[in-house]
Amino acid sequence: MDDPKLTLEEARQISFQNKCSFDCRKVNLIARVGRKAVMRNRRGKSTSTSNYKGVSERKSSTGETYWDANIKIDQGNLYLGGFDDEVLAAAAYDAAAFIFFEGAAFLNFPTERPSLDAVENVRLRHARFRQRLARADK
Repeated sequence: MDDPKLTLEEARQISFQNKCSFDCRKVNLIARVGRKAVMRNRRGKSTSTSNYKGVSERKSSTGETYWDANIKIDQGNLYLGGFDDEVLAAAAYDAAAFIFFEGAAFLNFPTERPSLDAVENVRLRHARFRQRLARADK
């Protein structure tokens, strides 16, 4: 388990090491809290316009194709930007997943670390997102 201090009874969600929910051997169980379990167990959608998680195809008003990247966090949906390239949008999603869900995230590129530029972009967008939420609460 990720957190040895957390018992399986205390965990709100259970994730599976091999992502097979029928394999309930104790060595296959991972205790996760909240959205970390959801992110770990999530599979890609079959109806998606993109081959990558968190990325969707859009058309501009001129008819050009671009790629949006979004991630759902506790406060809501965080827009990560519009990109000319699907792979760049997927890298932005990976950077956000890395920041918000640490090792629990199911990444588009699991063998690569997110670039520093992508991580900084996510941090800036998240800071603006929090400011907007704070203004809306007033």
